[in-house]
Amino acid sequence: MASRVVSATNRSWLYNFLANNRYQGEILLPRTIPIGNIVSSCSFDSKYEANLVNPTINEEVQSAILRIFYKHAPVPVCLGLYRDEKITDFLQNEINLFKYSGVSVALQDPSKCNKVFGCGFSLYFEADDEFRPDIPVEVWHNNAARYIENTLKCSENAIHLWRNYQFLHLKHFCQNIIRQENAAFGIHLAQLGVEKEYRGHISKTIIRNICNDVWSKGGILTTVSNFPAFGDFLESDYGNNVQLVDEVAYDDIELTVDGECVFKRASNLGSMRYYALVDNTHSK
Repeated sequence: MASRVVSATNRSWLYNFLANNRYQGEILLPRTIPIGNIVSSCSFDSKYEANLVNPTINEEVQSAILRIFYKHAPVPVCLGLYRDEKITDFLQNEINLFKYSGVSVALQDPSKCNKVFGCGFSLYFEADDEFRPDIPVEVWHNNAARYIENTLKCSENAIHLWRNYQFLHLKHFCQNIIRQENAAFGIHLAQLGVEKEYRGHISKTIIRNICNDVWSKGGILTTVSNFPAFGDFLESDYGNNVQLVDEVAYDDIELTVDGECVFKRASNLGSMRYYALVDNTHSK
């Protein structure tokens, strides 16, 4: 995992990065869409379909991800991204990032008029030559929290500023794995939600299909486990194809709003674990 010792040079780089990438109405991730289908649509269990998100199902997809993911997932709940069922401009911007990424899928049930019963939201990052120092996630998130606290203006929302930096860390993390593995591109598996009545092995099937698609095209994947069961599944099912790269305990994230530690309510979940999923089958 990433070393916790960060040089003065790298701390200076991070401070300048935070200052130059402050949220000002739009999450600062690239809107690059892959050429061709990296993630393919497919049928599974002889009765369901996973289809790339497209304009014909955008509204259904948004409704599904709000009720299945944003109402229940630990990080969005702690951050209050979807409070009182209000879709803020910030939340809409975040959802649009995924809907139009070109690598997100909707899970549909043809027997129920193609009902969208789940979503797998991902982000696409191309390989580039930018310099990115190895900065542990705990250092990144807490420096972001301190920077926000020290520079917050009355017109700004601390949660939106921090969430923007969290997304930029995901890019930083994924790009470092792309470089490490000499890959052509990276996919970050960000949000997966399935309605209760459909749960079981469906999530495993979808993740495996996406991994196989990405690996076959020379890419790598990254993801974050926000609760213990998901991380345990990755480590038990993916063998030497999975690498635990970094982690941070919820209790160690210092983001505070109105005097309250934002992630205190997630303490019982332990930590966020950051994984790389790479095609190491040839080395077995």
